[in-house]
Amino acid sequence: AMAPTGEVRNGRSVIRLKLRVTRPDHTMFDLDQEKAIPANLVAQVQPGAAVPVKYLPHDESEVTIVTALVP
Repeated sequence: AMAPTGEVRNGRSVIRLKLRVTRPDHTMFDLDQEKAIPANLVAQVQPGAAVPVKYLPHDESEVTIVTALVP
């Protein structure tokens, strides 16, 4: 799920995300986070979209969204 918060941080739109992350062993975990992303990347994190993320295997409390650069 994705919902805008209406907040802007350093020129980036803040969105609230509910993510279901698939681990390399194909098990999953759920995570709720707020992320500040450039407005032109909001389309890449729409509800239902597969969003590539990176996280530290020993700390599943924080993920980084991997997005393509859009001019």
